[in-house]
Amino acid sequence: MKEYLTVNHLQPCSYFLISTPEYLSPEVIISTGHNHSADHWSFGCLLYELIMGRTPFYKPGIDHLSMLKMAVMAKYEFPPEVSKLSESSTGIDKALYQWKDLVSRLLKNRSTERIGNLKNGIADILDHGWFENVNFYELRDHGVPGPWLPTTKDPFDAPRDPKRDVPDVFPDKLSAKDQAAFQGF
Repeated sequence: MKEYLTVNHLQPCSYFLISTPEYLSPEVIISTGHNHSADHWSFGCLLYELIMGRTPFYKPGIDHLSMLKMAVMAKYEFPPEVSKLSESSTGIDKALYQWKDLVSRLLKNRSTERIGNLKNGIADILDHGWFENVNFYELRDHGVPGPWLPTTKDPFDAPRDPKRDVPDVFPDKLSAKDQAAFQGF
């Protein structure tokens, strides 16, 4: 792991781009070369979306070019109720404050200022207060039980959410006319 923490080489950026625009880091957008810090930016976008339900640079009606310009400038906002939270917050507000702090440190438009790309590398992210209750060793070794374990009948079954499952049989029967329309299928 020590080798990973010390690797800081910039890798040339391709001019051919296949990606989800909402997660692109500024250095990828403007093709100045990028390293693992571009992944940290994308992780910040994902964390933002997990809590807010949308990516940080998306706004209804925005076009892709405008969204990419906002990403290059790292122009995004937290809702007022999250922005006002402080380090002294408690309970869920403390968790939201820590989330806001982590996202703010991940979404720096200069990769040299981005958490995860600083002196302590990825350790800065893993040691952040938002992850204080996460044991990464247990997580890596599959020692953390999932919050929901689906019941499966076969190893090839896809997990299903019982709350969203559609019944196999519809409660209302089709009329004779509707049945006739499907005859032969």
